[in-house]
Amino acid sequence: MLKFLKQKYVIAVLLVLFLGGAAIISYGFVPVMKVEGKFVTLAQFLKVYSAIRRFDGISQKTPSTDADLKKRAFMNIIETRFLDIVVEKTGVGLRQEAGNLAEKAVAERKSEFEEASQRLYGLSAAEFEKLVLLPQAEKEVLEKHYENNQADLEKNWAEIYKTSEVKIYYPGFEWKDGEVKIKN
Repeated sequence: MLKFLKQKYVIAVLLVLFLGGAAIISYGFVPVMKVEGKFVTLAQFLKVYSAIRRFDGISQKTPSTDADLKKRAFMNIIETRFLDIVVEKTGVGLRQEAGNLAEKAVAERKSEFEEASQRLYGLSAAEFEKLVLLPQAEKEVLEKHYENNQADLEKNWAEIYKTSEVKIYYPGFEWKDGEVKIKN
C-alpha cells in the first residue's frame, strides 16, 4: 500500500511541474536575453518584434528577412536598456522630463495617435508610448542636457557598449563586439 501511495505522489509532483512549466512558457516568462542584469522575457521580445515586423511590412516594398527583424528587435531592446542606464547615470530629473515630453506628444493628437499606433505597429497607444515615444523623448532630453558637451555623452555611450553585459539566450543570435550578430 505504501509503495502505491509513493507512485501517486511522484506522478502528482511530475504533473504539477509539467503544468507549471507549461504555464511559464505560455505566459512568456521564458527569458530570451539578459541586459545588465535585467531579464527580457519572450513576451517582451515578441511585442517589440511584432511591432517591427508589422511596420517593416508596411514601409518597404521588399520586407526584411525574419532573422534581420529579430536582430533589429534585440538591438532595439538593448539600446533602450542602455538609454535607461545613461539617463539614470546622468540623473537630474531627466526621466521625469522625458516622461512629460512623451505624454505631451500623446495628448496633442490623442485620437490620431491611437489609430496610427494600432495601424502601423499593432500596438495600443500606451504600448507605443512606452516602447517608442518614451525612449525617443529620453534621447532628446539627453541630447539637450549634453548639447554643450557632446564628448561626455559619446564617452558614456562608448563605455556602456564596451562594458555592458549582454547575454542572448534565443537560438541563432549572440552579442559580440557591441552588437547583435546572427550565428552561422
